[in-house]
Amino acid sequence: MVNKRDVILNWSTVSEINNSGFEVERANTKEQTQNEWINAGFVQGRGTSTNPYNYLFKDKDLNTGIYNYRLKQIDLNGNYKYYELQNEIVIGAPEKFSLSQNYPNPLIRQQRYFMIFLLMEKSV
Repeated sequence: MVNKRDVILNWSTVSEINNSGFEVERANTKEQTQNEWINAGFVQGRGTSTNPYNYLFKDKDLNTGIYNYRLKQIDLNGNYKYYELQNEIVIGAPEKFSLSQNYPNPLIRQQRYFMIFLLMEKSV
């Protein structure tokens, strides 16, 4: 989920065995020819649990770009496994913008009054 320049990642586990946690990795595909993954943060795991658990990670204040994310699930003994997230995340300029009349525009109003005054001066 994207909220302005923040990305919020949610994922769940059904159960966990020796889970130290999840390293969240990010790649900006707009700026790179290859995915160069950087560590965006870490979310502590539940160790060993037979209960479902929902995780959340917030990646804040991202620059304009197209991002991919993956999770590196790390066991307590150091073993790890990657889980690729399928969707690209786009952070950028607004897709739609518009310009509208600044009303009332005092400059236009002053020019109109000045022109009327000049016309009145000449007619007298």
